[in-house]
Amino acid sequence: MSQEAQAALDRHRLAGIRVSLTHTEASASAIAWSDPRTTDVPWFGKALYYLLPFRRKVVLGNLRLVFGDVLDEQEIRRLAQAYCAHFARFLVELFRFPLMSKARRKAWARVENIESPIRAHDQGKGLLLLTGHFGNWEVATIAGMAQFPQYHRLFHFVRRP
Repeated sequence: MSQEAQAALDRHRLAGIRVSLTHTEASASAIAWSDPRTTDVPWFGKALYYLLPFRRKVVLGNLRLVFGDVLDEQEIRRLAQAYCAHFARFLVELFRFPLMSKARRKAWARVENIESPIRAHDQGKGLLLLTGHFGNWEVATIAGMAQFPQYHRLFHFVRRP
């Protein structure tokens, strides 16, 4: 599937599109239908959604801005509850990480192509490393960096005020 097609499915929160074709010597017909993507929310996401309402309005407002024209209110609430579950996992991982063994931390994140930025740095070139904001990227970045303590001098973090 092309990236454009996947982006369209993702934008409309569709799991896929099915097509059925039939024909005879005299006629042909086809129908297509979409399978909606549903969000499964763990119990603790639902609980946090109701127990900690201080961010609920902001989260729901942002989800309505993004998906308000393609999702019903029930699915937007499910996405907000899934966000609460993700945030709970983030907090658990953030506090759990320093308590892990070195081997467990190394197994938690995979770093690919580290040679390229190291080579650029050794050649005196500047580096700008960008990461996606998927999952717990803060802990994943720290876990990745921990695998290469000899290169910590390469990493400088700039945070927006």
